[in-house]
Amino acid sequence: MEATDFDQDGDMDLLVAENYTRLFLYANNGDGSFQPAVVLMPALGDLRDLVVADLTGDDLPDVLMSNYWGDSLWVMPNVNGTTLGPRITVNSGPGSVSELHVDDLDADGDLDVFFSSYEVAGCHWSEQTAPGIFAPPVILFPFVGELLGISTADLDADGDLDILAGGYRRSFWYANDGDGQFGVADTLQFTPAGSSFYGHVVADLDSDGDLDVIPFGYESSSPDLFLNDGAGNFTDMGPMVGAQVYQLAAADMDSDGDQDLVQTTLSAIWWTNDGTGDMGGSTFLAGGASAVLSVQAADMNGDGEMDVLATVYPDGLSVWMGLGGGAFGGQIALLDSIAYPKDLVVGDVDGDGDSDVILVQNATVRTFMNTGNGLLTIGQTVIDNAATITGLDLDDVDGDGDLDMITSEYNPSQIRRWMNNGSGIFSAPSQVVVVASPANVDLCDVDGDGDLDAVFNYGSSPTLFVWMANDGSGQFGTPQEFFTTTSSGVKSSSIAFDADGDGINELVSSSWAGVWLFQGLGGGTFASGVPIFPNYMDETDLFAIDLNSDGYLDLAFADKGGNPARYCMNDGTGVFGAPAPFDAGLAGERASELVITDVDSDGDLDAVMGNMNTSPFSVGWSENFFNSPYHIDGVIFHDENADGLQDPGELPLPFVQISVVPVASVALTDPSGAYTVPCDTGLFNVTVNLPNAWWGLTTDSTTYHPQITALNPVSIGNDFGYDILLDTNLLAVTIVGAQGPCGDTTAVWLNVMNLGTTNPSGTICLTLDTLYTFVSSFPSPFSISGSTYCWEFDTLGFYSQTSLMLELVLPPTSSMGSSFINSVVAVVEDDLGLPLDTFAYAWSGTVSCSYDPNDKQVYPIGYGEAGAVALSTRHLDYTIRFQNTGNAPAIDVVLSDLLDESLDLSTLQVLGYSHAPTQVSIGADRELVVRFDGIQLPDSGASFMDSQGFFRFRIDLLPGRSHLTEIRNTAHIFFDLNPAVITNTTLTTLVDCDLIGAAISPEGWQALLATEGDAYQWYLDGVVLPDETGQLLFFDANGSYTCLVKTNLGCEVVSDPYVVSATALPDIQRPRFVLMPNPMSSAARLVFSETLEAGDLIEVLDPQGKRVRSMTVGGGDQFDLDRRGMENGVYLVRLLRNGLTVTSLRMVVMD
Repeated sequence: MEATDFDQDGDMDLLVAENYTRLFLYANNGDGSFQPAVVLMPALGDLRDLVVADLTGDDLPDVLMSNYWGDSLWVMPNVNGTTLGPRITVNSGPGSVSELHVDDLDADGDLDVFFSSYEVAGCHWSEQTAPGIFAPPVILFPFVGELLGISTADLDADGDLDILAGGYRRSFWYANDGDGQFGVADTLQFTPAGSSFYGHVVADLDSDGDLDVIPFGYESSSPDLFLNDGAGNFTDMGPMVGAQVYQLAAADMDSDGDQDLVQTTLSAIWWTNDGTGDMGGSTFLAGGASAVLSVQAADMNGDGEMDVLATVYPDGLSVWMGLGGGAFGGQIALLDSIAYPKDLVVGDVDGDGDSDVILVQNATVRTFMNTGNGLLTIGQTVIDNAATITGLDLDDVDGDGDLDMITSEYNPSQIRRWMNNGSGIFSAPSQVVVVASPANVDLCDVDGDGDLDAVFNYGSSPTLFVWMANDGSGQFGTPQEFFTTTSSGVKSSSIAFDADGDGINELVSSSWAGVWLFQGLGGGTFASGVPIFPNYMDETDLFAIDLNSDGYLDLAFADKGGNPARYCMNDGTGVFGAPAPFDAGLAGERASELVITDVDSDGDLDAVMGNMNTSPFSVGWSENFFNSPYHIDGVIFHDENADGLQDPGELPLPFVQISVVPVASVALTDPSGAYTVPCDTGLFNVTVNLPNAWWGLTTDSTTYHPQITALNPVSIGNDFGYDILLDTNLLAVTIVGAQGPCGDTTAVWLNVMNLGTTNPSGTICLTLDTLYTFVSSFPSPFSISGSTYCWEFDTLGFYSQTSLMLELVLPPTSSMGSSFINSVVAVVEDDLGLPLDTFAYAWSGTVSCSYDPNDKQVYPIGYGEAGAVALSTRHLDYTIRFQNTGNAPAIDVVLSDLLDESLDLSTLQVLGYSHAPTQVSIGADRELVVRFDGIQLPDSGASFMDSQGFFRFRIDLLPGRSHLTEIRNTAHIFFDLNPAVITNTTLTTLVDCDLIGAAISPEGWQALLATEGDAYQWYLDGVVLPDETGQLLFFDANGSYTCLVKTNLGCEVVSDPYVVSATALPDIQRPRFVLMPNPMSSAARLVFSETLEAGDLIEVLDPQGKRVRSMTVGGGDQFDLDRRGMENGVYLVRLLRNGLTVTSLRMVVMD
């Protein structure tokens, strides 16, 4: 790509050689936007290089291009700034062109062409003898190997252009004699390690009036700086420490009159020149890190704004300076020479009032002191030995007012403390305790006596969690255990605080077992742990903070296990609510690092997150919206008279999706059609996502653009009115049965949800299976005929339901395992009671006396354990059933459901519910949240039936899902502020049966084996063999055999024919058998062609004829055989009847 004013209109256009084939022009409109591409040149070959210059003497930029494989080099003249004229051939051989340049090498006032070639080594020159006319190429200088980078500059200050060239292992330059003749190469740099040089930076880097050189390569190595004495004699000043370069250029980035350097690796970075060629600290320009390892927040430059620090790979320690109001400057590399810094701790180590830094690198711990303006100087190397640092904390251990350090270490395994002398120098360590494999250590006041105790875990299977009391002077007591887990390799984090307001500190610890709360009982003793978030956690950041300013300390945490960063609200009694995710785009979705601080100086605590769990890796922050005065409100309604206003009597449209960007969450309207979306200040786009095209907008805007400010914190009136375009009856009919013991009574809900554009009336009839008994319903049926019960419904509102609650007696224990089916039919009727449309649903299954009152269901259920459904399946219906099994009413119930990546969030529809939800929303992390505030759900002891409820919804699958895509779904159910009840996980597997086949293979003596499946039916010459329904077939006739196999994914597949054409099949008078599998490794099964007689004996003989196994059989045709006691080898398995061998086979045993 080249930028040039191709059309001579005063702005810069773009020429792009796309995909090595065609040349495009993107004409600039003058404002930085570009017109659609125009093809200047069709495909002419492999276009590898492009140079733009006036090569025809008409002051228009022409195009010089090389065709790599065609060994061609052309000039394409610019014609009036609009097109290219016929090409002029500069070179048509003998070798491919790899580096292409133009310059006036012979000082005659015109531009010549010079290039390197792969096939003919060296640099070639084609002199321009007249405008657009070039002499045949000649070799300027030979070179053994491939020339990788060529550039020109007057290196010896004699007024002509010399040539710099790079190649394998060396960089060199050739002096020009003034006539375009070049002498012997002068080597700049030689690298025995074998790196290559692809380019050179040429600039006056030390401000002495001559040109200095930095050769660089693509091996991500640190380049050397060569200073010129003015006569072309260069001095190697050594490598630029910390620079890992793929490309390098020079420019005056800070407008101070000297040339700085710009480098690219995974990021774009510039290095500041002090004017003498000494490159100082580097500044991040663009790009991303390959890993975010640790994040902290502190005011590094003393301006009163919080800055964000992060250890990132490969950029070392970076900082983003706070600009106020939550805005940040670009990434600045504070320490880019630190290889793979693992952990980052920030504190005032030297007591001068600013924030210093401690960095951990496996076996090394170093301090870096803040100069007061955010720059760091090297401090002390505190640890530099063979030990591995597994954990570090920084706080005042001995109560002297300065920050001490405590570490957990492996090899040797120990906990050590390091005392600060007050000026930032740490003394020699003292050992706190020796334990096996300590994984982490934290300082917190466990026993509430005002000093900091040590909390850590150690050991493996089991892992012990302990704390050690501090006597106030930094001396620690014996370890006291408070938790044990069987998980190995656990790395924990712990904090201590008074969660329940009783004056005694609780302990909260995280590990692979999740986040657990240990209630303080006083005297450093604790109750058994209660899980707050019982999911896998790895290397967690834990914080106790008052997020909503209610005076109670809440919890926030993030980890490296792939979970979102979350927070849990404290009700003031030490009971924590459902973990809710922070929202900070990619950083929040898979946050691995978390810091809590007031980022935007608005008086509340925000979340700063770093993400190293998924790409792209990032650092971001999430605004705290608790008690936020900012929100966007509106209503969605049926505008029956299409006047753009909601008049009295016009119905709401509940449970319709509202999208607000950039909040990046989706809200659904409540039963009254209203919505409220909390937000921050800024400009937003508000749109509606209706489930179909049967509605027409009547209000004045498809999108609202509210501007939220401190003076206008609430935007109201963002209303959307819709009128009906197409009258359509559409009902979703549902039966949801609550769980209960066999023979007991239970609640069953019969729901009809209106998804159409009419307000239908009609009847709904339920036909019960004979295993179920009807007791009562509310309301009562208006007709009963045998086992069929009917009710009426009248004028259903839009996206609203009629719900019937039935009391049924479940099937008795004696019917366990029996199949049942309960069916329901809803009929939409006209004013005369005549049927218009019919909708049906069936509730079927197998009677089971075991149950879970809180579970997740999916429809279609699918086939087998995989829940296999056709790849063409459009949508899935999910039902969350819940029951309050506590001992008091549940005031609120919240359902949390993280929706799979294969589901289309924009299509979610509510199909039914037992209680009207007060809020339905989908977060940026795909979490569906359904709230039943004020539900007052009785406990099961007070009313078994009324203690239950459900929520049912439908969601489409995203298109383009592949064969065997798995869709999993688990719900979390919160009753008030109790820990979540986690449901089962549903599994749906998308299956394309056209991609599944079946085959037949020979097995043993006159036997055929079909592909493994769940059911089989054999055919001979297309005729069914009624009794042959197993995987194995013993045949006794010639012909074409096929097998219909029902696979474990529910696909019915017919195998290819297997033809048996033996010249003569023996008349079989004795049993045949096979061993499956053979060879066997641990166990196998013997399958016989007939039922064996009583007294038959199966023996296994080793290669020496010694009997190693014997079993008397009879009455069956299949027998299991285990390997026990048999070494690898070949064995004989035989069947004996009345002492004589009837049949036998060879068995191979192998690992």
